[in-house]
Amino acid sequence: MAALTAPIYKAIFSEVDGALLSSSHKVGSLTREAIIQLQLHGVPFIFVSGRSPRTLESVDASIGLTAPYICYNGALILDQNKRVLKSFGFLPKRAISIKNYIKRCFPDISCFACSYDAWITDDPNDEWIRQEADIIQVPPIIKPLSYYLQKGQHVHKLLCMGELSLLDVLEDDLRVCFPELLIFKTKKHYLEIMSPEASASNAIRLVCGLYGIDPSETIAFGYNSRDMEMFRTVGLSIAMGNASELIKSAADRVTLDNDHDGIYHSLKKIFPIIH
Repeated sequence: MAALTAPIYKAIFSEVDGALLSSSHKVGSLTREAIIQLQLHGVPFIFVSGRSPRTLESVDASIGLTAPYICYNGALILDQNKRVLKSFGFLPKRAISIKNYIKRCFPDISCFACSYDAWITDDPNDEWIRQEADIIQVPPIIKPLSYYLQKGQHVHKLLCMGELSLLDVLEDDLRVCFPELLIFKTKKHYLEIMSPEASASNAIRLVCGLYGIDPSETIAFGYNSRDMEMFRTVGLSIAMGNASELIKSAADRVTLDNDHDGIYHSLKKIFPIIH
């Protein structure tokens, strides 16, 4: 095994969908082997994603990471043993209030809640809900949010789905009515709503503290606008080839796209042990 002597970069943070995963939702073989090699040499690879812990575990199954997870874009952080390290989110009353407002004022928008490993909806026959279940391969909990949540249990995000033009109107409306919320699009038909306390930057700093390193000693791979915060936090930011021009212009480097092992090709140039 080749020696890895005092690497300048000591951890890697990566978006999952659109960066680590290909368009067919697979981890490329070259990328997987590179991650395993780095992990063996003490360089952790850390997921930063809008996904839940359970759906990240399904991605991790082909890699075998021994690193923390940053879930829901920083709203839920798990340590190396997948125990909750930090949780930021809405308390039940607040989450229910926001969801009811959306349902009342925008009845054509689908909205569900994410809390720890669960996603909760009261309309399993909704077309968007069925589509989401097919994508993530995890069935929703079919209950009104008020019945599901225990007192004090966080809702880590609300996800709204619908036609782009309607989501644009919803986004503008929410920014006026709920100016304190974090609101952003992650896909063409997806609008995410989160607590202002949730932050990928804070999550990265927290995880770096576990390893006794500074964020400037880390790398981040990303592809969408939400990853800009991550790019501003780390020492080296790398945009995927499938990212928008805005994201590419904000990154230190640009690699190949997620269908051509872009992460592997960048890591190969940085770490001599990767061939």
